Amino acid sequence: MPITLNGSGTVTGISAGGLPDGIIQSADLASGVGGKILQVVSTTKTDIFSSSTAQVFTDITGLSVDITPSATSSKILVTANVSFGLDVSHSLVVFRFVRDSTAIAIGDVANNRPRGTFQNKPQHNANLCTASGQHLDSPSSTSQLTYKVQFYDYHGNTFYVNRSYRHYDDSTYDMVGVSTITAYEVAA
Repeated sequence: MPITLNGSGTVTGISAGGLPDGIIQSADLASGVGGKILQVVSTTKTDIFSSSTAQVFTDITGLSVDITPSATSSKILVTANVSFGLDVSHSLVVFRFVRDSTAIAIGDVANNRPRGTFQNKPQHNANLCTASGQHLDSPSSTSQLTYKVQFYDYHGNTFYVNRSYRHYDDSTYDMVGVSTITAYEVAA
């Protein structure tokens, strides 16, 4: 069907779709249309992880996500929810985001204090606790990026992901949890 322009400013003969994928890039759009979500990747960790590492940021195995930005101007919104428990109550756990091997969204140096993104502590060693964080990153890259969550425990307590300390009692009172990390590519 031919495209027709009439005197009233209307156009006929154009149908939706029909353009190949990738023909219009975010740079082709008018200014002020940034902020659109271009892609979403997520990892859900359902298995149990444990560690007794003290005063060292340590990877939480399986709590990472890979994303390849489509443009260097894109930002990456990273969110995470970690279900965790400790073998003692009232001990603080610090979490941080890492892009590839670089810690991101961390505080400035303050003596020997751990520099993290978010934190929480169980109020009782039988409780399953949740810690959540988010960060809008500007990686300036079109290479594949790996985002992950690390934890830091002050005292070397046994730290668990997706279970409480009391889990070993096989109690019906103790929930088995889930942890997630999600990365959203946001157009500039």
